[in-house]
Amino acid sequence: MRSRVRLTLACAVLAALAGLLGSASAKGSVPLPTAVVAKDVLLQSDGRIVVSVETPATDRFTVVRLRPDGSLDPSFGGGDGVAEIIIEPTRTAVVKDLALQPDGRIIASGHVMKDQTDSKFVLVRLRSDGSPDPTFSGDGKVITDFVTRNGWNPSVALTKDGSIVAAGSDFTGAGILVARYRPDGTPESTFDVDGMAIIDLPGPSEEAYDVAVDQAGNTVVAGRNYVQSVGPDNFLARVRPDGHLDPSFGLGGVVVWNAGEHHEAARSVAVQGDGRIVVAGTTDDWSSVTLARYLPSGQPDQSFGDEGYVVSAPDPAPSLFPAVVDVALLRDGRIAVSSTHSIPSAGRVQVVTPSGAPDHSFDGDDGVVELRLGGPDRWDDGGFLAVTRDGKLVVAGTHRDQNLAPGILEVVAVPSIAPVADVAPTIEAAPNPASAGPVEFLVHVRNNGPGGASGVALRFEATQATGEVRTSQGECSSPLSYVTTCTLGSIPVGEEAVVSVTTTVTGFEDGLFGTATVTSSSIDLDTGNDTATAEVVINPT
Repeated sequence: MRSRVRLTLACAVLAALAGLLGSASAKGSVPLPTAVVAKDVLLQSDGRIVVSVETPATDRFTVVRLRPDGSLDPSFGGGDGVAEIIIEPTRTAVVKDLALQPDGRIIASGHVMKDQTDSKFVLVRLRSDGSPDPTFSGDGKVITDFVTRNGWNPSVALTKDGSIVAAGSDFTGAGILVARYRPDGTPESTFDVDGMAIIDLPGPSEEAYDVAVDQAGNTVVAGRNYVQSVGPDNFLARVRPDGHLDPSFGLGGVVVWNAGEHHEAARSVAVQGDGRIVVAGTTDDWSSVTLARYLPSGQPDQSFGDEGYVVSAPDPAPSLFPAVVDVALLRDGRIAVSSTHSIPSAGRVQVVTPSGAPDHSFDGDDGVVELRLGGPDRWDDGGFLAVTRDGKLVVAGTHRDQNLAPGILEVVAVPSIAPVADVAPTIEAAPNPASAGPVEFLVHVRNNGPGGASGVALRFEATQATGEVRTSQGECSSPLSYVTTCTLGSIPVGEEAVVSVTTTVTGFEDGLFGTATVTSSSIDLDTGNDTATAEVVINPT
């Protein structure tokens, strides 16, 4: 039987949490001088954490960098861990997405606007110290005007050859906008002639939420498409490196589907190394998280979930606004999804196996961990995911008041594999049957996995007083004449500790029994095999 475990992180403290990425599970508030809204997170190879945030200063992009211990990085930005880049002093700038180049330079995407009829894509590239990169369009920023459309809310991705792709929407929903740039920020002229492509889907409007690039250099865009009166459907569009829809994908380069009743939104997309496409979103009034996986052809991957789809159980208190959803691919093929749920809202991270089943190794139960960033009267907004080299999930978000004003930046580190183990004892007794004299109970305490077991303890109780006790690891004592207790410490997967307990048969017993019970500080994957009993038959004398 699997025990029900729900990890709820405590309320915020107004200081960075030391050892953020070095601990098993940790959370910290980032002491910024102003209220913010988190927009994305990424991890550098040295463990430093980069977060894009909105601030009350509406004319700029703001990027924050933290050291691995969760404190602000003084080597970034103005010496306080904060880099600010003014886009246009008289217009509103909104940062969204982040991408990290192999050389450590950081790209932030977003838009700048005067009103809904005058909005443009913006890309900013920062050097490793947070200063604008002058080799990127001269001043570190590129503003792209689609002329006939108003560029809004673009995400950003990188190709293997160093090109940069941004994909967003027209502000009014009149088309998906995709732009491709050379590494220096100039338009890629081989991409639809001028470096810009406009994709019009069936229906009155569409919105793009995320972008990824596959191994062939194709751009994959995820979003929602209003094609029915009941609400939008999910869509994926694949654009070739020449800027045209890929006819070998789906129907004319586009896949449209729905996973629930209404209010569909494909909000995050990632491409696996084998070309299969993983997309996460919400459905049913934003109360359920959906996962879908598609083959490179655009067909649903029948080996994943239920014919290619996984839909979480509905939240009993649906969100008033679209739940933020982000997806991340783990190195072992598992998939992590973060989201925001309920009113007041709480963060949630769930992990599924490569086949789409709940990953019991994540939390010991249903593969879901709940994260409360703020107090019970606060709104958790965010849940942007990144994965460390050792498999931790880093979640960045914001906890705000009930007016949804900008709030406090929170960063959470959660192990992608919780300490989950199945520790079970078995007992051998010899001699058996026995006459008067010594009998040895040999207790094997084995860890069947899937994770290492720590804090393992054994209690052995016999119906006859015990004598000598020996153990292969740890320490044992006999506080009572019939009871032996052992602290065995940690047991790796597939290994065992062995404890020998000797008792003496006097010849008058009807039978001799020994019972072993084990516990551990790890999550117990199967509590039904924690106890074992052996009976020794006594020969009459």
